[in-house]
Amino acid sequence: MRPERIRAARKHRGLTQAELAKRLGVTQSLIGQYERGLKRPKIDSLQSLAAALEVTVPWLLGDEYGNTESQGTLYQAAQEPLSGLEAILSNYAIASGLRDLALRPDLHAALRITEGEWEALRSLKPPGDLSLDGYLSVLIAIRAALRPDGA
Repeated sequence: MRPERIRAARKHRGLTQAELAKRLGVTQSLIGQYERGLKRPKIDSLQSLAAALEVTVPWLLGDEYGNTESQGTLYQAAQEPLSGLEAILSNYAIASGLRDLALRPDLHAALRITEGEWEALRSLKPPGDLSLDGYLSVLIAIRAALRPDGA
């Protein structure tokens, strides 16, 4: 499943999450979870989702071939670079501690995590699985390392 394709197709069709949710008979929250890769639709829901977005199930699943002209346009939209936070939330294999941080908008606001910092955290390859606290410590270290001398 390619969560970024759900978002790209929805936006391409000019739909809000609420409008898409209403068409599918689900909650807006569930659509948001699909788009962030937190939940995967069951096959029958996937078929309804594809129909509502006017794309094919294989395209939503990541098929690069046999796209219609419209789906080719959507594929290009889905390939736009994701922001650091979006890239983290759309990656099923991301470290659990980093996903925990990404899922805490209260911390984002309090810490004012920049796109560059998200990218630095995402690119980190620790020898083990860091916890949320571990990623917060790394964020502090990144900020300290980038601080100009004497600041």
